[in-house]
Amino acid sequence: MDSSQIHSAGRCLVDRSLNEPPLEVKWSEENYIYLSNGEKIFDATCGAAVACLGHGNQEVIQAITDQLQMNAYSNSQVFTTRAASDLAEEIILGTGNLMSRVYICSSGSEATDAAMKMSRQYFIELSPPQPQRTKYITRQHSYHGNTIGALSVSGHVGRREHYAPILTTNVSFVSACNPYRQRLPCESDAAFVTRKAIELDDEFQRLDPDTVIAFVCEPISGATLGCIPYVRGYLSAMKAVCRKYGALFILDETMCGMGRSGNLHAWQGEHVDGDIGKDCLPDLQMIGKGLGGGYQPIAGVIVGKEVVAVVGSGTGGFVHGQTYQAHPVACAASLAVQRIIRWEGLLLNVQKQGLYLSQLLQNKLGSHRNV
Repeated sequence: MDSSQIHSAGRCLVDRSLNEPPLEVKWSEENYIYLSNGEKIFDATCGAAVACLGHGNQEVIQAITDQLQMNAYSNSQVFTTRAASDLAEEIILGTGNLMSRVYICSSGSEATDAAMKMSRQYFIELSPPQPQRTKYITRQHSYHGNTIGALSVSGHVGRREHYAPILTTNVSFVSACNPYRQRLPCESDAAFVTRKAIELDDEFQRLDPDTVIAFVCEPISGATLGCIPYVRGYLSAMKAVCRKYGALFILDETMCGMGRSGNLHAWQGEHVDGDIGKDCLPDLQMIGKGLGGGYQPIAGVIVGKEVVAVVGSGTGGFVHGQTYQAHPVACAASLAVQRIIRWEGLLLNVQKQGLYLSQLLQNKLGSHRNV
């Protein structure tokens, strides 16, 4: 078989299906994808919730080109780049400077693994250390990534099925925040949230609170529940339970973050700094997808001040790292994307378009008996 036959057969690449080849993209521009067969597709979903600026943005492409000409790769064990440090500053600025540092990797799954290791190391380096903390509480109908570690804390039944025997067993599950399915008759938001907090508290008690590292959740559920947002008060109530038992509060905003909710971070829709009743600032937060807009593979973990302070005064560094950590070209692309979002005021447009879409849906479907 010659090379042309191999190419046409498409059998060298491991695609999502080994039997049915995917559609071949020839090029993409703005909000459209053009296929090799001549078809034109409107990218209404931004790929896998990624292409927040559309395709072919020339500012981002120029930033990538400039970085390639300066430095395509450098070993993060020894070196850093201005692109990486500027991106980290941009991300921390987006938290209102409420968080401290950013670990930069290549995918949301990697970010989850990193957050799990960071949270464990935090308790090892506390004074006095708490090495007995080895467990995680997460939620049913959740998704945090496809690596063994990330899948272990995910409640995605289909993706767990084949691998259940090799997933870690130090993870337990509480119910998701799904008021449409779970709210009791005549139950208020406050009562619903209280019931969820009691459930989480009971799970801490069942496990022995001193053995739990963290509670992990998506503020807005993505891959498993169809973008269901948190009920107001839910995040702060969950964090309060974590604080009660000295555990960390980890939010996964890989899909729902970086502007998709109308705020740069979904937790910002509820958090009020200094108000303990509205405190939902995470100790660790996973980000990705819209972080780089699809122009480069990039994700990360935003690390809270307390975690950084404990590790910084201990060993002085996280016992974790990867070859493409803080990759210069990925960082340059992401920095360009995030600056465009901020400089062009795109979050206001997200809020405006979200309200418009909501009104259209209400007008069309609001009176339906299943809505």
